[in-house]
Amino acid sequence: MSTFGGAGGAGGAGVFGGAGGAGLLGGAGGAGGAGGAGGAGGAGGAGGAGGAGGAASAANPLVAGALITHRDGIVGSWKGRDFAGPQRLFDDPDQLELWEYWVRATLLDFELQSNVQFCVDSGASVPRWAGLWHMRKTTLGTGTTAPRSTGSAIAQITRPDDAGTFIADQLDLVNGYADLREDRAAEILAQLTPPVAFWCSVLPLHPTRHRWTMELLDVAMRFANSIEMRFKHALAFRRPGEYSAQIQPMILTPGHSSYPSGHSTEAHMAALILRRLVNNLYPNQSWGDQLMRQAHRIAVNRTIAGMHFPVDSAAGHALGLTLAEYFIQRCSATVSNNFQPWKFDGTQYFSKDDFDPTRHFNFGTSKQQQAKSSNGATIFADKIGGTTTVRKSRILGWLWAKAYKEWT
Repeated sequence: MSTFGGAGGAGGAGVFGGAGGAGLLGGAGGAGGAGGAGGAGGAGGAGGAGGAGGAASAANPLVAGALITHRDGIVGSWKGRDFAGPQRLFDDPDQLELWEYWVRATLLDFELQSNVQFCVDSGASVPRWAGLWHMRKTTLGTGTTAPRSTGSAIAQITRPDDAGTFIADQLDLVNGYADLREDRAAEILAQLTPPVAFWCSVLPLHPTRHRWTMELLDVAMRFANSIEMRFKHALAFRRPGEYSAQIQPMILTPGHSSYPSGHSTEAHMAALILRRLVNNLYPNQSWGDQLMRQAHRIAVNRTIAGMHFPVDSAAGHALGLTLAEYFIQRCSATVSNNFQPWKFDGTQYFSKDDFDPTRHFNFGTSKQQQAKSSNGATIFADKIGGTTTVRKSRILGWLWAKAYKEWT
């Protein structure tokens, strides 16, 4: 599911666990919206196909036949070319506004995906970590030579130990949260699809008034989904319900692994992007703090539902914040050495720890910080080396500028 389902129809990936193709923007994406039907098989995913309604009149045989006879009746004698203007500018970001939503979505997705690489721990007999890298061009290609690039880290995640009491202690926390299921049921169900209504409840955000902000979030959520799913596949951590028959989740368990939590990744990424985007209009931290608290609650709701361990949410929190910083730099970077890579080490996460976002995120500075377990003995989130350079993309910068103007 794409965040806006049938509206844009870049189709397919499962934002918030493939929960469905719910179409916020209706049929605006035309036939491309049918791509929403490919939403990873999540509940209601086929709903994205409703976006095809936007092009229904053009695809209707009756209308097509009418247009044929209509032309015959009015076209007159052939006069040849009428428009003598030049072609549009080559590779000009300003022309993005001319294209359909799903076309922009495809271009923006390619811009992000083509600059990242994924790797796994290949130097150990039992691999434990996976990493994401940014690939920065150092030499532009020509007609006969390929472009060259250099890599720098974005994020690294290490899988928790399966030995000792780690799983048992984390299961105890999941079981304790089950008592809140009745209280949180409405939220949990509403958050099976992207929490647009929840974002709009904190900010004066409206799909029509803030169309570019919504499109920016859609791009960010699709990117987050593809990255988190690659980590989930590599790290292949079992769900709580696979360890105990008494967990009995209150909703259908998604068909992918548990760690890191996708809800936590996407919710925290969206919260930090919005926090930075609206800072010019709302310079005090109240709105940003509320968005971050909301993201935490969304993540915890998944533990309440029986979907995730607290460590899943903590890892998703770190990944989401790091991807947000990376995304913001790709959209708006103006200086070099502007990005700090981060790592999350599940082997250093204290088994009895719940998910506490204040350990890794400083609400005062709006930045990530080194995170220690509650016992003070281990560091589970830390920087990877120093800062690196992530350059601004012209087309991502175009969309960011459009969204930014909606909050100035």
